[in-house]
Amino acid sequence: MRIRNIARVLFGTVVGLFTLTGVCVIMLNTAEFEKQRALQREAEFRQLGVDLADASDFLTREVRRYVQFAEVEHREKFWSEVREERTRDRVIARLRELGAPASEIALLEDAKRNSDALIAVEVQAMDAAAAGDFETARRLVFDWEYDALKQEIMAPIVAFQQAMSMRVAQETQAASTRADWMLLLSNILILTSALVTVSLIYHVLIRRTVRPVNALTESMRALAGGNVDAGIPDPVVEDEIAEMIRATQVFRDSLRARERLEQERAARARELDQKNAQLEEALKQIEEELEIARRMQQSILPHQFPARHVQAFGEMVSARELGGDFYDVIEIDRDRIGIVIADVSGKGVSAALFMAVSSAVMKSVALRGGGPGEVLMQVNELLSRENDASMFVTLFYGIIDSENDELEYANAGHNPPYLLTEGNKVQPLEHTRGVALGVTPGLRYASRSLRLHAGDTIFCYSDGVTEATNPEGLEFGDERLAKVLYASHGLEVEALGRQVIDGVTEFAQSERQFDDITCVVLRYQPCKKPMPEGRLQARFAVDNAEIERMAGLVRRFGERYHLPAELTHDIALALEELFSNIISYGYDAPKAGEHSIALEIELVDGVLKIRLEDDGRAFSPDDAEPPDLGSPLEERRDGGLGLHFVRNLVDEVDYRREDDRNILTLVKAIPE
Repeated sequence: MRIRNIARVLFGTVVGLFTLTGVCVIMLNTAEFEKQRALQREAEFRQLGVDLADASDFLTREVRRYVQFAEVEHREKFWSEVREERTRDRVIARLRELGAPASEIALLEDAKRNSDALIAVEVQAMDAAAAGDFETARRLVFDWEYDALKQEIMAPIVAFQQAMSMRVAQETQAASTRADWMLLLSNILILTSALVTVSLIYHVLIRRTVRPVNALTESMRALAGGNVDAGIPDPVVEDEIAEMIRATQVFRDSLRARERLEQERAARARELDQKNAQLEEALKQIEEELEIARRMQQSILPHQFPARHVQAFGEMVSARELGGDFYDVIEIDRDRIGIVIADVSGKGVSAALFMAVSSAVMKSVALRGGGPGEVLMQVNELLSRENDASMFVTLFYGIIDSENDELEYANAGHNPPYLLTEGNKVQPLEHTRGVALGVTPGLRYASRSLRLHAGDTIFCYSDGVTEATNPEGLEFGDERLAKVLYASHGLEVEALGRQVIDGVTEFAQSERQFDDITCVVLRYQPCKKPMPEGRLQARFAVDNAEIERMAGLVRRFGERYHLPAELTHDIALALEELFSNIISYGYDAPKAGEHSIALEIELVDGVLKIRLEDDGRAFSPDDAEPPDLGSPLEERRDGGLGLHFVRNLVDEVDYRREDDRNILTLVKAIPE
């Protein structure tokens, strides 16, 4: 009987046993499926409970932010959740779809009712904030009663999770028990099949196959020991053993071929090792060259800053060996300082090269002295030419003009800097909506300007600051940056800049840095300007028509010597009042050319001295009664308001009568 026929008998027996085993395995898989389904239901139940709690926390967070900062975005998110998202209703509806017991649904209904009470308080706070009563709104959402309502929401949610966990655990345990029984039965059937098969082989086949198999085993042992020339017995009977012998011969031939391949592989490995060594040497050389390039790139960035009018600090932390950000502080002339911060598109060597070109072009054009919008327009034209790589750079450029205490700036698609002013105010500069440089030629860039005061600080940064992420995937963001700037307002510029960089690093933790982190800090500290000195002398006829000429001379005097516009206007207005009083009350129908009024204005050491002289009838301002400002307008007596205005405007008023002439002197210190 051939081994094949014997094998058929064995196969029939084994198939029967394994069919039973298969049935058991199917039942085992069914039990496992039920177990996994129970676990999935448990996870979904848990998540729905978390979603309900998170929805309440979301509403609390948004209403508190709105009543604190009055930002419309938080109000809209709050109403969107209450009126559109309706997370609570969605959670309970889903639980009913999943067939949750009524007792668990009732617990969540309790949580929903408590949440409705809390939402009512939050809606009341939102309405108060919308009406401008932020004090009431904050009291509603920050007192202990509000927190107590929050705690009442969580009690039924926790009870729901405990009840659900106990029920699902029981379902899971039942499924696990069924699976364990099916696994035990399957193992028993498999073991039985193996024992029957081994017994048949031992009692039926061992005598037929033992000798040729032993001989074949010796040959296989020799081949396994590496003897590819070992002898293999010839087949005696054409059966499966003969086929095994021929297969062993093929195996021997394969080993011989494999030995030849191993020798060839060893030769290839030696060649590969040599090439790897060469590659490592080349890589080392590239790293050295990149380090040199990094040092050269760092040398492009300024390390010493102009000392006139500003305190400055700049720092770039590259994400790779070579960065794509750059900054500069340019001394354009004696009174103007340029501020540059930029971010080149892309990474690596190409970005570093474009950064070097952009930095050089920007500095060259800026030193020509044009305004920010004009400079960016020229730089864009130069960078757009032959820009085959289609690279671009976002850039902010501002000019601090200490002569006029002004910052003029233009923005080509860069993050708007922050302005830190007196009173610890932190606010971003208004964007000029410019397009990045190098995108396309022919673009124009708008400029904006604002007045600077001593101590004002400008914080410029790249998007590597706000877009830095932590291991949870959250970005550092504009809100965190504003908080760091607010807390660091009183620090020196270098300490302020490093506080921001350290804050970003601490936030990111061990997360890999994907973009350059760059910031520039400038604090405006203008040099004290010498006060101009000047004099105006003029004589006017006693005629109301001369008042307009006098006011024009005063305004031109103020413009010539850079007096504050508001002060010049007030001085002109006061002199108009005095002239009108002299003409109206100092003379009785004067003849043309018979009388005149002399005016002298002198500016010395920041003090404005004004002298009026006329030959009209004597009248001392000290003799005039002050106006009754507390009475209704219709009950007040005429006169007195003009002199009252003059006294409040100037620091000193002096009157004397000499040689039948009135001499009135006004003194006003010019505010710095």
